[in-house]
Amino acid sequence: MVKGELPTMYDVIEKYLKSFREIAYLTTENGWVDNATLKFEVLEQDEKRALVELNFEEIVMSASGCTINRVECWGKVELQLDGQEVVGVTIL
Repeated sequence: MVKGELPTMYDVIEKYLKSFREIAYLTTENGWVDNATLKFEVLEQDEKRALVELNFEEIVMSASGCTINRVECWGKVELQLDGQEVVGVTIL
């Protein structure tokens, strides 16, 4: 996105997906989401909702703080939309 331009709906969804806490429900080993690996596809969208399939790598850490594993995770979410804003999410 160029400075001064309005964000596209794709930009709005991407920003939301990289910041919402509930994404942790899609992890398998209670690790951290690696946002650099987050990819998503909008499967359906209308004025009020968007069905999104996403995948990412989960970073699993040891007690000492070292990365011990990376696990591929995926899932679907339904985003509730209000104009150019995501106002809610349901993990499917």
